[in-house]
Amino acid sequence: MPLRLNSRGIPTWRGTELDLPPKERAVLTQLIQNSPDPVSKDAIIQHAWMGDRSVSDDSLVRCISQLRKALPDAKIESVYGYGYRLLLARESTGFQPVPSTNASMAHEQFLHASMLAQQHSAKPLKQAISVFRSITLTAPNFAPAKIGLAKTITTAMAIGLDSYVGVSQAEAIEHLEAAAVLVPDSPDLLSAQAWLRDSQWRFREARAMHIEALRMAPDNADALLFYGLHLSGTGRPEEAIGPLRRLLMLRPYSIQIRAILARTLGMLNRYTEAMEEIAIAEDHDYAGSSPALKGVKIMVSAAFEPTQRLAQIAEKLSSSTNIPPYARINLPYVLAQCGLLCKARNLVQERLQSCLPNSPEGILMVKDLVAIGEMEQAAERLLGAFTSRFSYLPLFLQSPELAPLLTHPAVEKAYREMYQEVWQERGAPSVIRNP
Repeated sequence: MPLRLNSRGIPTWRGTELDLPPKERAVLTQLIQNSPDPVSKDAIIQHAWMGDRSVSDDSLVRCISQLRKALPDAKIESVYGYGYRLLLARESTGFQPVPSTNASMAHEQFLHASMLAQQHSAKPLKQAISVFRSITLTAPNFAPAKIGLAKTITTAMAIGLDSYVGVSQAEAIEHLEAAAVLVPDSPDLLSAQAWLRDSQWRFREARAMHIEALRMAPDNADALLFYGLHLSGTGRPEEAIGPLRRLLMLRPYSIQIRAILARTLGMLNRYTEAMEEIAIAEDHDYAGSSPALKGVKIMVSAAFEPTQRLAQIAEKLSSSTNIPPYARINLPYVLAQCGLLCKARNLVQERLQSCLPNSPEGILMVKDLVAIGEMEQAAERLLGAFTSRFSYLPLFLQSPELAPLLTHPAVEKAYREMYQEVWQERGAPSVIRNP
């Protein structure tokens, strides 16, 4: 593509460094890093104006106007009510224009749905799926919407929200097959297909496809995320750090991605690094409103620095329904870690009365049972999840809170059988434990 960043991170046009004022250079760098995704006005101001809240919209508009004049062949679009995005060479993604008069509307809806999907929690995922479905009906040849819908469905399955959002694997397959007819060589399509293979527990196929998708498009944000989750979900969290850090270079202000990285570092007992990432994310979370970030911070802190104060905070936040499953506050675990084992036991007994063992909520309670030492009951529920092929199981199994259960003979056997194919090729990872 003619417009890109060189090895020093400086914007270049056809290989020549652009001579731009500092503000314009900073804004263009951020737009290139995130392309084709939009960048919010707040994120641009934080990056180019060092978070100066006195900066007016007019200053940003003038900066964008100067960039458009300096780069007439680059397409910098306004995203209504949000910010700006840069469109680079479309041929690199394999996507085709929408052949209808509704092209602009479809693309705006696609961007909106994509931003919702990035939040990885129940309500936004459900809204994203609804918008993607609408686009596939009004613009049936718009491949990005079909791929986006399939990716969002697969993500909902991967984090255990498929029953809530009302999706099935068959729907994801249908849209990927339709997209393959429209854009057979798209790396975005290949990445989505790899992510679907993960949800089908076809891990060896998935790995090869993830690697090929990133070879085709090394800076594809979703491809990096899905490969990182694939590595975590197959017991390789230490290898997931690289793709996640690379993703943060592309999306440095993404609170969700930084929360996932912090949780992954916590899985590796790298507490200091995890808390550093959380601190950076908190600086970007101006409103202090990210439930995922709060959930990850509590769970990482409970593993390494449990306190009575932490238990109180966890009790207040644990009822939030907007926390993604990977950041879910396992309250009995936190209470037990903080020395409140009796309170943890009472809470688990209450919860056992309100959910069926093989329901998603019942399976998630495996962590609660481990926290209070009920290993046999926890093992029984977890084995049921293996049998029913619980969609969230690959990522769920990597939770540090479950490490003591993975040495249970029956669980260890099922665990190894699940990953037999991919581990034969690469060797089984060691079980990681919290201190």
